[in-house]
Amino acid sequence: MVDREASRFSVQLLFGSGKTIIASDDRTQTDGYFNAPDGDESGVIAVAIGGAKTKWLHTLAHEYSHMWQWFTDDPVYLNWIKKSNDANYLIMEEHTERQAWDVIEKYKLPCGDYRKRTAKYLSQLRKEFGLD
Repeated sequence: MVDREASRFSVQLLFGSGKTIIASDDRTQTDGYFNAPDGDESGVIAVAIGGAKTKWLHTLAHEYSHMWQWFTDDPVYLNWIKKSNDANYLIMEEHTERQAWDVIEKYKLPCGDYRKRTAKYLSQLRKEFGLD
């Protein structure tokens, strides 16, 4: 379903075989990322699937949520695009995780303790940004 919807928006769905993948900046190792289409370039949802299925399905739901934020001109997403800083990134990621939870629950994805994983991820971001 994700691949079908992504292709409608000129977004490629890519899977990496490792536990992490290199983000589009060619420096950052991550579980996944979303890049919106830009001009003639297709967008990308990329997810590392070398770890536990419960984790990568959660990551896929997260990146899928970013794609919909972009497509629907979600105000939180647009605010981060317009003013990219740590505080706005944290706000966007909190918002995205809530949307990913909705996807996980709607499609009954076997994501294990995704709420605990989210709490850990957001806590790490707060510490990294000095916002805790």
